[in-house]
Amino acid sequence: VNISASINAQNAPIMYDAQQLSVDELGAVIVDTMNLSSGEYVLTITGESHGIQRSVDVPFTVDNDPDFEIVTLDPWIVVPQGVEWVVPTAIFIEPVNGFGADVTIGVTLPEGVTANLDFATGSAPFMSILTLTIPANMSAGDYTVIVTGTAGSTVRSDEITFTTTSIPEFSLDIDNREQIIADGTMQISGVINAHNGLDLTIGGALDILIEPYNQDLLDSAVITWGAIDSNGDLPFTITFTVDESIPRNEYTINMNVVALDGGVTHSASVAFVTESSTLDGTAVAADSSAISNGDTSMHDGTDSSAQSIQNNETKSDDSSKSESKSSNTGILIGSTIGIIGIAAVVAYVVLRGRNSTQGKDFNDQLWNQQPNMMPSVAAVAPQPMVQQPAQPAMQQPMVQQPAQSAQITPQTAPAPPVQPTTVADYTGLPPGGQYDQSTGQTIYIQADGVRWQMMADGSFNRL
Repeated sequence: VNISASINAQNAPIMYDAQQLSVDELGAVIVDTMNLSSGEYVLTITGESHGIQRSVDVPFTVDNDPDFEIVTLDPWIVVPQGVEWVVPTAIFIEPVNGFGADVTIGVTLPEGVTANLDFATGSAPFMSILTLTIPANMSAGDYTVIVTGTAGSTVRSDEITFTTTSIPEFSLDIDNREQIIADGTMQISGVINAHNGLDLTIGGALDILIEPYNQDLLDSAVITWGAIDSNGDLPFTITFTVDESIPRNEYTINMNVVALDGGVTHSASVAFVTESSTLDGTAVAADSSAISNGDTSMHDGTDSSAQSIQNNETKSDDSSKSESKSSNTGILIGSTIGIIGIAAVVAYVVLRGRNSTQGKDFNDQLWNQQPNMMPSVAAVAPQPMVQQPAQPAMQQPMVQQPAQSAQITPQTAPAPPVQPTTVADYTGLPPGGQYDQSTGQTIYIQADGVRWQMMADGSFNRL
Protein backbone atom coordinates (compact mmCIF):
# COMPACT_ATOMS: atom_id res chain seq x y z
CA VAL A 1 0.00 0.00 0.00
CA ASN A 2 1.39 3.42 -1.03
CA ILE A 3 1.13 5.98 1.77
CA SER A 4 0.73 9.73 1.24
CA ALA A 5 -0.42 12.57 3.47
CA SER A 6 -1.53 16.18 3.30
CA ILE A 7 -2.32 18.88 5.85
CA ASN A 8 -4.45 22.01 5.68
CA ALA A 9 -1.42 24.29 6.05
CA GLN A 10 1.39 25.33 3.72
CA ASN A 11 4.27 25.58 6.18
CA ALA A 12 4.16 22.18 7.87
CA PRO A 13 6.66 19.71 6.36
CA ILE A 14 5.54 16.06 6.38
CA MET A 15 7.97 13.16 6.80
CA TYR A 16 7.46 9.41 6.48
CA ASP A 17 9.20 6.45 8.00
CA ALA A 18 8.19 4.45 4.92
CA GLN A 19 5.83 5.33 2.07
CA GLN A 20 5.06 1.71 1.25
CA LEU A 21 3.58 -0.62 3.87
CA SER A 22 2.23 -4.14 3.84
CA VAL A 23 -1.06 -4.99 5.50
CA ASP A 24 -0.63 -5.13 9.31
CA GLU A 25 2.73 -3.36 9.06
CA LEU A 26 3.22 -0.32 11.31
CA GLY A 27 4.55 2.97 9.96
CA ALA A 28 4.70 6.63 10.93
CA VAL A 29 3.75 10.02 9.53
CA ILE A 30 5.55 12.92 11.22
CA VAL A 31 4.55 16.59 11.00
CA ASP A 32 6.95 19.44 11.79
CA THR A 33 4.77 21.96 13.66
CA MET A 34 7.46 24.52 14.45
CA ASN A 35 6.25 27.16 11.99
CA LEU A 36 2.51 26.64 12.50
CA SER A 37 0.37 29.19 14.27
CA SER A 38 -1.57 27.98 17.28
CA GLY A 39 -4.86 26.45 16.18
CA GLU A 40 -6.71 23.37 14.93
CA TYR A 41 -5.42 21.33 11.97
CA VAL A 42 -6.30 18.16 10.09
CA LEU A 43 -3.81 15.67 8.72
CA THR A 44 -5.21 13.40 5.99
CA ILE A 45 -3.39 10.11 5.50
CA THR A 46 -4.18 8.15 2.32
CA GLY A 47 -3.38 4.59 1.34
CA GLU A 48 -3.56 3.44 -2.31
CA SER A 49 -3.13 0.01 -3.85
CA HIS A 50 -4.25 -1.18 -7.33
CA GLY A 51 -6.68 1.67 -7.78
CA ILE A 52 -8.25 1.28 -4.32
CA GLN A 53 -7.94 4.23 -1.95
CA ARG A 54 -8.64 4.56 1.74
CA SER A 55 -8.00 7.63 3.88
CA VAL A 56 -8.29 8.76 7.48
CA ASP A 57 -8.40 12.28 8.94
CA VAL A 58 -6.34 12.95 12.06
CA PRO A 59 -7.34 16.24 13.73
CA PHE A 60 -4.79 17.77 16.07
CA THR A 61 -4.16 20.97 17.98
CA VAL A 62 -0.99 23.04 17.84
CA ASP A 63 -0.08 25.28 20.76
CA ASN A 64 2.90 27.36 19.72
CA ASP A 65 2.40 30.07 22.34
CA PRO A 66 5.47 30.58 24.53
CA ASP A 67 5.22 28.54 27.72
CA PHE A 68 7.32 26.41 30.01
CA GLU A 69 7.13 22.89 31.42
CA ILE A 70 8.29 21.93 34.89
CA VAL A 71 9.64 18.39 34.82
CA THR A 72 10.73 16.28 37.79
CA LEU A 73 13.48 14.11 36.31
CA ASP A 74 13.05 11.55 39.10
CA PRO A 75 9.27 11.14 39.34
CA TRP A 76 9.45 8.11 41.65
CA ILE A 77 12.12 7.66 44.32
CA VAL A 78 12.37 4.48 46.38
CA VAL A 79 14.34 4.13 49.64
CA PRO A 80 14.47 1.39 52.28
CA GLN A 81 12.78 2.35 55.52
CA GLY A 82 14.50 2.46 58.91
CA VAL A 83 17.48 4.54 57.73
CA GLU A 84 17.76 8.31 57.23
CA TRP A 85 18.22 9.15 53.56
CA VAL A 86 19.59 12.30 51.95
CA VAL A 87 18.33 12.22 48.36
CA PRO A 88 19.29 14.70 45.62
CA THR A 89 16.76 14.92 42.78
CA ALA A 90 16.67 17.17 39.72
CA ILE A 91 13.94 19.65 38.74
CA PHE A 92 14.14 20.86 35.13
CA ILE A 93 12.42 23.96 33.74
CA GLU A 94 11.98 23.29 30.01
CA PRO A 95 11.11 26.16 27.65
CA VAL A 96 8.31 25.62 25.15
CA ASN A 97 8.03 27.64 21.91
CA GLY A 98 10.90 29.98 22.69
CA PHE A 99 9.86 30.83 26.25
CA GLY A 100 12.72 32.66 27.95
CA ALA A 101 11.34 34.49 30.98
CA ASP A 102 12.39 33.89 34.58
CA VAL A 103 10.66 31.04 36.45
CA THR A 104 10.56 30.74 40.26
CA ILE A 105 10.39 27.30 41.87
CA GLY A 106 8.52 26.44 45.06
CA VAL A 107 8.40 23.07 46.81
CA THR A 108 5.82 21.68 49.24
CA LEU A 109 6.88 18.67 51.34
CA PRO A 110 4.85 16.14 53.33
CA GLU A 111 5.08 16.51 57.09
CA GLY A 112 8.23 15.00 58.59
CA VAL A 113 10.42 15.60 55.53
CA THR A 114 12.95 18.44 55.20
CA ALA A 115 14.80 19.63 52.10
CA ASN A 116 17.15 22.18 50.56
CA LEU A 117 16.87 23.76 47.10
CA ASP A 118 19.99 25.15 45.44
CA PHE A 119 18.39 27.53 42.90
CA ALA A 120 14.97 29.16 43.15
CA THR A 121 14.82 31.41 40.07
CA GLY A 122 16.34 31.23 36.62
CA SER A 123 15.71 31.87 32.95
CA ALA A 124 14.44 28.75 31.17
CA PRO A 125 15.98 26.34 30.54
CA PHE A 126 17.54 25.72 33.91
CA MET A 127 17.85 22.98 36.50
CA SER A 128 17.58 23.06 40.27
CA ILE A 129 18.61 20.27 42.62
CA LEU A 130 16.22 19.48 45.46
CA THR A 131 17.90 17.55 48.29
CA LEU A 132 15.35 15.66 50.38
CA THR A 133 16.08 14.42 53.90
CA ILE A 134 13.83 11.46 54.66
CA PRO A 135 13.95 10.48 58.35
CA ALA A 136 14.46 6.92 59.56
CA ASN A 137 11.10 6.85 61.33
CA MET A 138 8.98 7.42 58.19
CA SER A 139 6.32 4.72 57.97
CA ALA A 140 6.36 2.49 54.91
CA GLY A 141 4.21 3.95 52.16
CA ASP A 142 4.02 6.51 49.36
CA TYR A 143 4.52 10.26 49.87
CA THR A 144 4.07 13.21 47.50
CA VAL A 145 6.36 16.20 46.99
CA ILE A 146 4.79 19.03 44.95
CA VAL A 147 6.99 21.24 42.77
CA THR A 148 5.54 24.48 41.38
CA GLY A 149 6.99 26.86 38.80
CA THR A 150 5.68 30.42 38.50
CA ALA A 151 6.35 33.00 35.78
CA GLY A 152 4.10 36.04 36.12
CA SER A 153 0.53 34.71 36.12
CA THR A 154 1.55 31.37 34.60
CA VAL A 155 1.80 28.46 37.04
CA ARG A 156 2.92 24.93 36.17
CA SER A 157 3.41 22.02 38.54
CA ASP A 158 4.70 18.48 38.74
CA GLU A 159 5.14 16.04 41.57
CA ILE A 160 7.64 13.55 42.95
CA THR A 161 6.51 10.37 44.67
CA PHE A 162 8.90 8.76 47.12
CA THR A 163 8.29 5.37 48.65
CA THR A 164 9.76 3.93 51.83
CA THR A 165 9.67 0.17 51.60
CA SER A 166 10.95 -3.08 53.07
CA ILE A 167 10.52 -5.14 49.89
CA PRO A 168 13.35 -5.83 47.39
CA GLU A 169 13.84 -2.70 45.29
CA PHE A 170 16.46 -0.69 43.45
CA SER A 171 17.24 2.98 42.92
CA LEU A 172 19.16 4.97 40.31
CA ASP A 173 22.04 7.27 41.21
CA ILE A 174 22.90 9.37 38.13
CA ASP A 175 25.58 12.02 37.59
CA ASN A 176 25.59 15.13 35.36
CA ARG A 177 21.83 15.63 35.17
CA GLU A 178 22.16 18.76 32.98
CA GLN A 179 24.72 18.97 30.17
CA ILE A 180 25.35 21.44 27.34
CA ILE A 181 24.95 19.60 24.03
CA ALA A 182 28.08 19.93 21.87
CA ASP A 183 29.92 18.07 19.13
CA GLY A 184 31.90 15.09 20.35
CA THR A 185 31.08 12.47 22.95
CA MET A 186 28.66 13.04 25.82
CA GLN A 187 28.34 10.64 28.73
CA ILE A 188 25.77 9.76 31.35
CA SER A 189 27.16 7.77 34.28
CA GLY A 190 25.05 6.05 36.88
CA VAL A 191 24.66 3.21 39.34
CA ILE A 192 21.73 0.85 39.85
CA ASN A 193 21.66 0.45 43.64
CA ALA A 194 20.08 -2.75 44.99
CA HIS A 195 18.07 -2.56 48.23
CA ASN A 196 16.51 -5.10 50.58
CA GLY A 197 18.14 -8.08 48.92
CA LEU A 198 17.22 -7.37 45.28
CA ASP A 199 19.45 -9.57 43.13
CA LEU A 200 20.78 -7.72 40.08
CA THR A 201 22.82 -10.75 39.01
CA ILE A 202 19.60 -12.30 37.67
CA GLY A 203 19.72 -9.73 34.87
CA GLY A 204 17.74 -6.86 33.40
CA ALA A 205 17.87 -4.09 30.82
CA LEU A 206 18.25 -0.35 30.40
CA ASP A 207 16.13 1.22 27.68
CA ILE A 208 16.66 4.71 26.23
CA LEU A 209 14.02 7.10 24.88
CA ILE A 210 14.76 10.62 23.63
CA GLU A 211 12.35 13.57 23.60
CA PRO A 212 12.04 15.19 21.14
CA TYR A 213 12.72 12.07 19.13
CA ASN A 214 16.02 11.97 17.22
CA GLN A 215 17.04 8.71 15.60
CA ASP A 216 20.68 9.71 15.00
CA LEU A 217 21.20 10.59 18.65
CA LEU A 218 19.48 7.38 19.71
CA ASP A 219 21.56 5.25 17.32
CA SER A 220 24.78 6.77 18.66
CA ALA A 221 24.09 5.58 22.23
CA VAL A 222 26.43 2.88 23.53
CA ILE A 223 25.77 1.34 26.96
CA THR A 224 28.77 0.04 28.90
CA TRP A 225 28.15 -2.13 31.98
CA GLY A 226 30.49 -2.32 34.93
CA ALA A 227 30.82 -5.18 37.41
CA ILE A 228 28.36 -5.70 40.25
CA ASP A 229 30.17 -4.68 43.43
CA SER A 230 30.16 -6.17 46.93
CA ASN A 231 27.00 -4.22 47.82
CA GLY A 232 25.14 -5.74 44.87
CA ASP A 233 25.13 -2.43 42.93
CA LEU A 234 25.68 -2.20 39.16
CA PRO A 235 27.44 0.80 37.51
CA PHE A 236 26.83 1.78 33.89
CA THR A 237 27.82 4.45 31.37
CA ILE A 238 25.91 5.65 28.30
CA THR A 239 28.01 7.37 25.63
CA PHE A 240 26.46 9.49 22.87
CA THR A 241 28.25 10.77 19.77
CA VAL A 242 27.07 14.22 18.69
CA ASP A 243 27.90 15.90 15.36
CA GLU A 244 26.55 18.73 13.22
CA SER A 245 23.75 16.51 11.84
CA ILE A 246 21.96 16.50 15.23
CA PRO A 247 19.80 19.63 15.73
CA ARG A 248 20.57 21.72 18.78
CA ASN A 249 17.45 21.27 20.91
CA GLU A 250 16.72 20.75 24.58
CA TYR A 251 16.65 16.92 24.69
CA THR A 252 15.40 14.86 27.60
CA ILE A 253 17.19 11.50 27.75
CA ASN A 254 14.84 9.05 29.49
CA MET A 255 16.36 5.88 30.95
CA ASN A 256 13.96 3.07 31.83
CA VAL A 257 15.53 0.27 33.87
CA VAL A 258 13.92 -3.13 34.49
CA ALA A 259 15.41 -5.67 36.93
CA LEU A 260 14.35 -9.26 36.36
CA ASP A 261 14.33 -9.95 40.10
CA GLY A 262 10.68 -9.20 40.81
CA GLY A 263 10.17 -7.44 37.47
CA VAL A 264 10.81 -4.05 39.12
CA THR A 265 10.93 -1.07 36.71
CA HIS A 266 11.94 2.56 37.32
CA SER A 267 13.06 5.50 35.22
CA ALA A 268 15.19 8.63 35.42
CA SER A 269 16.18 11.40 33.02
CA VAL A 270 19.04 13.69 32.05
CA ALA A 271 18.68 16.99 30.15
CA PHE A 272 20.90 17.88 27.18
CA VAL A 273 20.46 21.65 26.75
CA THR A 274 21.70 24.42 24.46
CA GLU A 275 21.97 26.92 27.32
CA SER A 276 21.17 27.07 31.02
CA SER A 277 21.02 29.85 33.60
CA THR A 278 22.26 27.41 36.26
CA LEU A 279 25.29 26.44 34.18
CA ASP A 280 26.14 30.01 33.14
CA GLY A 281 25.79 31.32 36.71
CA THR A 282 22.83 33.69 36.28
CA ALA A 283 20.29 31.66 38.30
CA VAL A 284 19.32 32.97 41.75
CA ALA A 285 20.13 30.89 44.82
CA ALA A 286 17.16 29.64 46.86
CA ASP A 287 16.42 30.60 50.45
CA SER A 288 14.23 28.98 53.06
CA SER A 289 11.06 30.58 51.63
CA ALA A 290 11.21 28.24 48.63
CA ILE A 291 10.43 25.22 50.85
CA SER A 292 7.25 24.65 52.84
CA ASN A 293 5.34 21.77 54.42
CA GLY A 294 1.70 20.95 53.90
CA ASP A 295 -0.95 18.33 53.28
CA THR A 296 0.37 17.19 49.91
CA SER A 297 -2.20 14.39 49.79
CA MET A 298 -4.66 17.12 48.69
CA HIS A 299 -2.88 17.41 45.33
CA ASP A 300 -5.14 16.31 42.49
CA GLY A 301 -2.62 16.80 39.69
CA THR A 302 -3.71 20.29 38.59
CA ASP A 303 -1.59 23.40 38.64
CA SER A 304 -4.14 25.38 40.66
CA SER A 305 -4.28 22.67 43.31
CA ALA A 306 -0.50 22.72 43.63
CA GLN A 307 -0.50 26.49 44.03
CA SER A 308 -3.27 26.37 46.64
CA ILE A 309 -1.42 23.79 48.70
CA GLN A 310 1.81 25.77 48.45
CA ASN A 311 -0.04 28.87 49.67
CA ASN A 312 -1.69 26.83 52.46
CA GLU A 313 -5.11 27.56 50.97
CA THR A 314 -8.08 25.25 51.37
CA LYS A 315 -9.81 23.94 48.26
CA SER A 316 -13.47 24.92 48.29
CA ASP A 317 -14.62 22.68 45.44
CA ASP A 318 -13.45 20.15 42.90
CA SER A 319 -13.73 22.40 39.85
CA SER A 320 -9.96 22.44 39.42
CA LYS A 321 -10.03 18.76 38.56
CA SER A 322 -11.33 19.59 35.12
CA GLU A 323 -8.15 21.48 34.26
CA SER A 324 -5.39 19.93 32.24
CA LYS A 325 -3.31 17.81 34.57
CA SER A 326 0.44 18.02 34.95
CA SER A 327 2.33 15.02 33.69
CA ASN A 328 5.71 13.36 34.07
CA THR A 329 5.60 12.57 30.35
CA GLY A 330 7.60 14.88 28.09
CA ILE A 331 5.92 16.96 25.40
CA LEU A 332 5.42 15.06 22.12
CA ILE A 333 3.91 17.96 20.17
CA GLY A 334 6.13 20.90 21.00
CA SER A 335 8.32 23.55 19.52
CA THR A 336 10.08 21.34 16.97
CA ILE A 337 8.65 17.97 15.93
CA GLY A 338 5.05 16.92 16.45
CA ILE A 339 4.20 13.23 16.08
CA ILE A 340 0.70 12.49 14.86
CA GLY A 341 -1.03 9.35 16.03
CA ILE A 342 0.63 9.43 19.42
CA ALA A 343 -0.11 5.94 20.74
CA ALA A 344 0.86 4.09 17.57
CA VAL A 345 3.83 6.26 16.70
CA VAL A 346 5.36 6.13 20.18
CA ALA A 347 5.17 2.34 20.14
CA TYR A 348 6.74 2.30 16.72
CA VAL A 349 9.54 4.69 17.60
CA VAL A 350 10.40 2.70 20.70
CA LEU A 351 10.56 -0.57 18.81
CA ARG A 352 12.65 0.87 16.03
CA GLY A 353 15.06 2.46 18.47
CA ARG A 354 15.56 -0.81 20.29
CA ASN A 355 15.98 -3.00 17.22
CA SER A 356 17.80 -0.63 14.90
CA THR A 357 20.71 -2.20 13.05
CA GLN A 358 22.22 1.19 12.28
CA GLY A 359 23.39 1.89 15.80
CA LYS A 360 23.74 -0.50 18.71
CA ASP A 361 22.83 -4.13 19.17
CA PHE A 362 19.82 -4.58 21.45
CA ASN A 363 21.93 -6.95 23.55
CA ASP A 364 24.08 -3.98 24.55
CA GLN A 365 21.15 -2.84 26.68
CA LEU A 366 21.05 -6.06 28.72
CA TRP A 367 23.18 -6.97 31.71
CA ASN A 368 23.85 -10.61 32.62
CA GLN A 369 22.34 -11.63 29.28
CA GLN A 370 19.78 -14.37 29.81
CA PRO A 371 17.42 -14.01 26.83
CA ASN A 372 15.10 -16.79 27.97
CA MET A 373 14.34 -14.80 31.12
CA MET A 374 14.11 -11.38 29.46
CA PRO A 375 10.55 -10.09 29.10
CA SER A 376 9.53 -8.07 26.05
CA VAL A 377 10.83 -4.66 27.02
CA ALA A 378 8.56 -3.04 24.44
CA ALA A 379 5.60 -4.27 26.46
CA VAL A 380 6.88 -2.86 29.74
CA ALA A 381 5.29 0.50 30.54
CA PRO A 382 7.95 2.72 32.12
CA GLN A 383 7.06 3.34 35.73
CA PRO A 384 8.23 6.32 37.69
CA MET A 385 11.67 6.38 39.01
CA VAL A 386 14.22 6.07 41.64
CA GLN A 387 17.35 7.97 42.46
CA GLN A 388 19.42 7.43 45.55
CA PRO A 389 22.88 7.49 47.05
CA ALA A 390 24.30 4.04 47.45
CA GLN A 391 23.77 2.19 50.70
CA PRO A 392 24.84 -1.32 51.67
CA ALA A 393 22.21 -3.70 50.41
CA MET A 394 20.14 -5.37 53.11
CA GLN A 395 19.93 -9.10 52.70
CA GLN A 396 16.59 -10.72 52.05
CA PRO A 397 15.94 -14.04 53.75
CA MET A 398 15.75 -16.84 51.25
CA VAL A 399 12.38 -18.53 50.89
CA GLN A 400 12.52 -22.18 49.83
CA GLN A 401 9.89 -23.26 47.32
CA PRO A 402 8.49 -26.64 48.28
CA ALA A 403 9.29 -29.43 45.88
CA GLN A 404 6.37 -30.72 43.83
CA SER A 405 5.60 -34.42 43.68
CA ALA A 406 6.06 -36.03 40.28
CA GLN A 407 3.76 -38.98 41.06
CA ILE A 408 -0.02 -39.20 40.91
CA THR A 409 -1.78 -41.65 43.21
CA PRO A 410 -5.38 -42.81 42.95
CA GLN A 411 -6.06 -41.58 46.48
CA THR A 412 -8.30 -38.59 47.02
CA ALA A 413 -6.22 -35.49 47.56
CA PRO A 414 -6.60 -33.89 50.99
CA ALA A 415 -8.27 -30.52 51.22
CA PRO A 416 -5.81 -27.69 50.64
CA PRO A 417 -4.67 -25.86 53.76
CA VAL A 418 -6.39 -22.62 54.58
CA GLN A 419 -4.40 -19.77 53.07
CA PRO A 420 -3.50 -16.89 55.37
CA THR A 421 -5.07 -13.53 54.64
CA THR A 422 -2.25 -11.51 56.21
CA VAL A 423 1.53 -11.99 56.45
CA ALA A 424 3.83 -9.91 58.63
CA ASP A 425 6.21 -8.89 55.81
CA TYR A 426 7.39 -9.89 52.34
CA THR A 427 9.22 -12.99 53.63
CA GLY A 428 5.83 -14.63 54.21
CA LEU A 429 4.72 -14.25 50.60
CA PRO A 430 4.73 -17.28 48.27
CA PRO A 431 7.83 -17.20 46.05
CA GLY A 432 7.75 -16.81 42.29
CA GLY A 433 5.53 -13.71 42.05
CA GLN A 434 6.13 -10.13 40.95
CA TYR A 435 5.70 -6.71 42.51
CA ASP A 436 3.50 -4.13 40.76
CA GLN A 437 3.76 -0.46 41.78
CA SER A 438 2.18 1.07 38.67
CA THR A 439 -0.87 2.31 40.61
CA GLY A 440 1.14 4.02 43.35
CA GLN A 441 0.47 1.13 45.75
CA THR A 442 2.69 -1.91 46.20
CA ILE A 443 0.91 -5.05 45.02
CA TYR A 444 2.51 -8.51 45.03
CA ILE A 445 1.07 -10.83 42.36
CA GLN A 446 1.56 -14.59 42.81
CA ALA A 447 2.23 -16.83 39.84
CA ASP A 448 -1.40 -18.04 40.05
CA GLY A 449 -2.74 -14.48 39.99
CA VAL A 450 -3.51 -14.05 43.70
CA ARG A 451 -2.79 -10.45 44.73
CA TRP A 452 -1.44 -9.06 48.02
CA GLN A 453 -1.42 -5.39 49.00
CA MET A 454 1.38 -3.92 51.10
CA MET A 455 0.15 -2.01 54.16
CA ALA A 456 1.79 0.96 55.93
CA ASP A 457 3.44 -1.30 58.54
CA GLY A 458 5.12 -3.49 55.91
CA SER A 459 2.63 -6.35 56.21
CA PHE A 460 0.66 -7.72 53.23
CA ASN A 461 -3.10 -8.39 53.02
CA ARG A 462 -4.44 -10.86 50.48
CA LEU A 463 -6.96 -9.18 48.17
